[in-house]
Amino acid sequence: MIKEIYFAIFCFTLLLSCSNEEKLTKDEEEKYLYEGAEIVVESYNTLKDHLIAKMEKESIAEAIKYCNLKALPLLDSLSKEYNAEIRRTSLKIRNPKNRPLDYEEDVLEEYAEKHKNGEKLPPLMKKFKNGTIVFYVPIIIENPICLNCHGPRKIMITEPNDKIIDSLYPTDEAINYNIGDFRGMWSVRFKLDKPK
Repeated sequence: MIKEIYFAIFCFTLLLSCSNEEKLTKDEEEKYLYEGAEIVVESYNTLKDHLIAKMEKESIAEAIKYCNLKALPLLDSLSKEYNAEIRRTSLKIRNPKNRPLDYEEDVLEEYAEKHKNGEKLPPLMKKFKNGTIVFYVPIIIENPICLNCHGPRKIMITEPNDKIIDSLYPTDEAINYNIGDFRGMWSVRFKLDKPK
């Protein structure tokens, strides 16, 4: 029995030492929770406002084309402004450039499992041993306007728009969503402060 307890303690210690994560300090939690939330809200509103304006002034088809050309540059611009890497990613991607990175995939799977079980999906923060801090926020489809590009084919996505999506994103997986579905997440990786 004693041997089993020592072995369990050894395994737990080994697991902790192999982990790539560290605990955030209270100050880090407060600072990056606030900054992360601010960045996600600004990023979401910027993309949403541009897309809705394009839909209202022109059409859903033009908004799809605009998103293909401008979504990543808009996020790149905001990333520079906030000195952070701002990404949207998912387990079902549309743009291959949004494929989850190693440090994002586990969080996406955790969110997907919790959503499937009807659990709440709070924002998360992780600090890695290299000092990098990443803030994650789940994306749940709440606005019916999103279904024009991500909803069920031939029901919400009209055939002409479906053809445009297929031509721009031949490997698209980001369809057949409904209101309340887990779509993916925002990932904000804060850049390390440079030594003074």
